[in-house]
Amino acid sequence: MMTNPFEVRWLKGWVFEVMLMDGAVQVEARGFGVCLRTPMYPGESPQAAADRLVITEEDKRRSKQSAAKSPVVVPSQPLAA
Repeated sequence: MMTNPFEVRWLKGWVFEVMLMDGAVQVEARGFGVCLRTPMYPGESPQAAADRLVITEEDKRRSKQSAAKSPVVVPSQPLAA
């Protein structure tokens, strides 16, 4: 039996809770100073929804971080038209 809130073993630092909000079952994740929510899809387990939520957030953060690190190339001469 699953408890509420629950943790997913491979997602250290996150605590998850299944809740009914706006007429839909959602999973809420709290950890590292943020709170995220996602709806559960039909047939999806709470652990799968939690995994999907955190992986999506980590992908977004990695993308933003790599965009911030990539150098901005400014042409020294105007481009010919």
